[in-house]
Amino acid sequence: MKKVLVLTSNQIKKAAGQKLFLVVMLLSPLLFTWLIGLALGGSGATQGSARTPYYLVDKDRSEISSLLAADLKKSTGFEPVPAGEEKAFQALDDRKVIAVAVIPAGFGAKLKENKDPLPLEFYSLEGRSETIAIKQDISDFLTRLKASIAAANVAETVLKPGVNAGWEKVFERSREEWAEGSPVKVAEIDISQPEKASVPGFTQSSLGFTIMFVMFTLVLSVGGILEEREQRTWNRLLLTPTSRAQILGGFFLGSFVLGYIQLALLVLAGKFLFGVNWGSSVPGLLILMTAYMLAVMGLGTFLAGLVRTQRQLQALSTIVITSTSMLGGVFWPLEIASPVMQAAAKFTPQGWVMTGLTDLIFRGKDVPSILLPAAVLAGMAVLFFGAGVVSVKLAK
Repeated sequence: MKKVLVLTSNQIKKAAGQKLFLVVMLLSPLLFTWLIGLALGGSGATQGSARTPYYLVDKDRSEISSLLAADLKKSTGFEPVPAGEEKAFQALDDRKVIAVAVIPAGFGAKLKENKDPLPLEFYSLEGRSETIAIKQDISDFLTRLKASIAAANVAETVLKPGVNAGWEKVFERSREEWAEGSPVKVAEIDISQPEKASVPGFTQSSLGFTIMFVMFTLVLSVGGILEEREQRTWNRLLLTPTSRAQILGGFFLGSFVLGYIQLALLVLAGKFLFGVNWGSSVPGLLILMTAYMLAVMGLGTFLAGLVRTQRQLQALSTIVITSTSMLGGVFWPLEIASPVMQAAAKFTPQGWVMTGLTDLIFRGKDVPSILLPAAVLAGMAVLFFGAGVVSVKLAK
C-alpha cells in the first residue's frame, strides 16, 4: 500500500508542477463559466437565497388553494412568493423573476368535487432550467393534494353514516401519509424574448464546465500510462520490486485524487464566485460524483487502449468528450432537448450525472434520487474498465 501511495503522490506532484495543466484544468473552466454565464443571463441557482423564488398568484382564494400554497412553501428547492396578478407579470416582463404560477378561479371547487381541475397556469422565461424543476415541484405537490381529496371523497361515499371517519379526518390523515405519485397536468406557456438571451446562467455553465473539465483531467491523467511508455519509463517501473497491480493502483488512485481536488476547487469557486447552489445533500453529491469519476476513468482506460501516444489520446478525447457533453446536457438542460437527444443522453456518463445533479440542486432532493444514476455510472465504470483492460497492452 505504501508503494501505491508513493506513486499516487508522485503523479499529483507531477500534475501540480505543470503550469499548462493548472491553467487548462482550473482557470479555463472558471473563465468559460464566467463568459458563458454572463451571456446566458448571469444568475446562480439561488441568487443569494437557499431557494429559487417564483411568484404565485392565487385567483381562486379557496381553502384548497390556500392549502396548496402552504404546501408549496415546504419545498426545499423553491420559494413561492405570493403576489397579485399585475405585480407578478410585470416582474416577469422586467425579468426580475423567472416564473409565475397562477391558480385559476374555480380550481379548488372542481378539485373537491372530484372533477378534473383547471390546469395551473405556468409562465416562465424560456430556456431557464430552474423553471422546469419548479413546474415538476408544483406537479408533485398537486398530486399529493389531489390524492388526499380523492381518498376523502371515496371514504365519504363508501363508509356508512355515523362512522368516525369524516371527510376532514380522512383528508388530513391522507395528507400526512401520502407519498409522491404520477404528476398532475400543469399547463406551461413560455415567454420568448429574442432580444434578450433567456437561457440558464451561471448555474448551467458552472455545472456543465465542471463536469466536462473534470472529465478531461481524468481521461488524460489515466492516459498518462501512454506517456510513461513513450518516455520508456514504464518498463523501468516494471523492473522495480513493485507489482503491476501496485503501479496501476498508483496511477488510478492518483487520477482519482487529482479529479476530486479539481472538482472541489471548481465547486467552491462556483459557489463563492458565481453564487451557484450545489444543493444541500453533500452525501448525495459525493456518491454521484464518485460514480461519475470512476466511469470516466474507465472510459479513459478504454480510449488509451485505442491509441499509441498521448498526443493521439488528446485528439481522440477532445472529440469524444465534446460530442458526448453536447449529447449529455452539459451545455444546455436536457429537458429542452429533443426526445431523440434525451434518449441518446442515457448512453453517456454526462447525461446520467447531469440528471442526478438536476434532482439534487434544482429539485432539492436527497440521496435516494441519485441512486439510479449512480448505479448506472458504476455499471459504465465496470464496462469501460473491462473493455480497457482487454484493449490496452500495458506490457509493451
